[in-house]
Amino acid sequence: MGDEPRSTTGDAVAAVVLPLVLVIGVLVPIALMIWRGVSPDVVACQADVGRFVAAETTAGGLLAPPMTTVRTSVASVMVTGSFSARRDSPLVIEYMSQSGLRLCVAGTRGRCVPVEGDWAGDLQPTAVAAQAFDFYSHGLTSRALVGWLVIGLFVFFCGLITWSLNSTDLRAEGHAGQGKGG
Repeated sequence: MGDEPRSTTGDAVAAVVLPLVLVIGVLVPIALMIWRGVSPDVVACQADVGRFVAAETTAGGLLAPPMTTVRTSVASVMVTGSFSARRDSPLVIEYMSQSGLRLCVAGTRGRCVPVEGDWAGDLQPTAVAAQAFDFYSHGLTSRALVGWLVIGLFVFFCGLITWSLNSTDLRAEGHAGQGKGG
């Protein structure tokens, strides 16, 4: 009758906090990753940035990729990585629902590079803009979701280990106390 482990305040807190951390820190980012994965990455907005004039690439740093300044007939755009196109090729800036801004050669597929920073000009919404959820503007990038998941798993496992060690110590103290008094 006296061998049953007694419930502590820590057990009660763990019974509430651990499932909450599991849901918010692990299951929510996994659900968002799945939703993001099955949703199409569509061109939500775009703008004409003129015709290609020249590109000048600077070497990246130790952990930084190379940067390229693309000069067009209308503006200069800084992009990540290298970029090349035929002289006078029409260029557009596209805002993608999952990956943000990118500079593209108009009318071609796969000839796009990410834009560094924001675009100061106007972006015109496309016909598919209303149909797709804008993950990027809500901060739901793949990198952010993976970070959220890693932190959630870390906090969950730390809480689980702390609760487990606390419960084991209390049970050991309970059994040790019974042996001395009995």
